[in-house]
Amino acid sequence: MNENISALVGAIIPTYNRAHMVRRAIDSVLAQTLNDFVLVVVNDGSNDGTGSVISSYNDRRIIYLRHEQNLGCSAARNTGIDFILPRVKFICFLDSDDLLLPEKFEREIALLKQNPEAGFTYSPYIICDEIKNIEYIGYPAAAGRPDDFAREHFLTNEAKFSAIMFRAAALKESRFDTCLTHGEDTDFLQKIAIRERCVYSEYPGVVVFFHAGSKSTNRIKSPLSLLRSCENILCAYPDFADLLGKEARQRIIFLKRQVFISYLAIGQYKKAKEFAQGRLDCFALRFRCRKYGLLRRIASEILHFLRIRKIHPSTIKEKLSPEMRKFLSCNTWRGTK
Repeated sequence: MNENISALVGAIIPTYNRAHMVRRAIDSVLAQTLNDFVLVVVNDGSNDGTGSVISSYNDRRIIYLRHEQNLGCSAARNTGIDFILPRVKFICFLDSDDLLLPEKFEREIALLKQNPEAGFTYSPYIICDEIKNIEYIGYPAAAGRPDDFAREHFLTNEAKFSAIMFRAAALKESRFDTCLTHGEDTDFLQKIAIRERCVYSEYPGVVVFFHAGSKSTNRIKSPLSLLRSCENILCAYPDFADLLGKEARQRIIFLKRQVFISYLAIGQYKKAKEFAQGRLDCFALRFRCRKYGLLRRIASEILHFLRIRKIHPSTIKEKLSPEMRKFLSCNTWRGTK
């Protein structure tokens, strides 16, 4: 390994047992129009041939790091940060089942150079839902309104971590919480968003794939980790909690109800009881009403969906500009599974 390596931008891919997917992610980084980068791939103790796929590349820009045992995504990302931080000026992360669009580095680094006060960029993203067989453009919280990003991200959890480009200096004191098994990237981003200013990039830079093995599809661990993260953030950043006021309390109630509904839907009534909110929840728990839980969850998700769209109405019925249509026509990701 070349310990003296340095570059303008560094990308970090943590991976665990993704031999069938990681090549797509690596290739998308190698295809960037900006060539001054280093890619750190952290193999988190895989036992399925992932290491062989990574080792098959003969490119000096790829750094292969390996954990002898599976330590979790947070630890893998922290390993990547520790190695890359002193060697680059900008950092982005990529999940091993997603891919970057070719101009991400070039476009987002230029934006950060034009806005030296900003610690990171955030942008829309392409969603390829392989479960529902649909594709669409997703928009982050406070799209086009960076001054509101920290608040709206906390309230909606709308952003994709690979759609962020960080200034390396903004990560100097930041590491992922290894106690979180899900939502560690949301937690990490939220803490930085509270401390740092940001700038919005209007063009997608990443394609995010939803599939049966995605961590975000876990109906119990995902909302539970998000709840713990939000509670910890409100305690760690009292000024931010004061800024949110009543909205902070409403957010915690919403997340507790999501956890309650999830436990109720699978019949774990004792666990559900810990998170029941209000008389209707208690009624449903008393009568073991799983259908109530399912309907309440659907209703909550619909209301949450409508709230997000109220924040950024253009996502209800997209009216793509000619520039965006041209951008999408020049970037194809279909057939890259």
